[in-house]
Amino acid sequence: MRSKIFDDAELERLRREAIPSSNELATAGDEAPQATDQLPRVEAAMDLPVVGDSDDDEMVSHELEQMRSILEEAILETRSMPLENRPRIPPHTPKQAKSGCREGS
Repeated sequence: MRSKIFDDAELERLRREAIPSSNELATAGDEAPQATDQLPRVEAAMDLPVVGDSDDDEMVSHELEQMRSILEEAILETRSMPLENRPRIPPHTPKQAKSGCREGS
């Protein structure tokens, strides 16, 4: 069973931001795109052929940097959200659910 920390719309938004479209990669040049400027499509990125060449390490490094940037933005967004609006993991036992406390807290 998958935990529902984020709703489906939020997960889809994060997936789209995490995988840039081929047009964005071509126009980005050496400048790292900001996460807020990205409107990538998951389908386009999934259809890209995997080609091995000498620029692979640089491309992987660039993609990892983009993902790191997107994750940092999501973390900051979650931290700035009021506690009552943040996604929560359900308690482990009925007693913990009743008390509002989780084990180890």
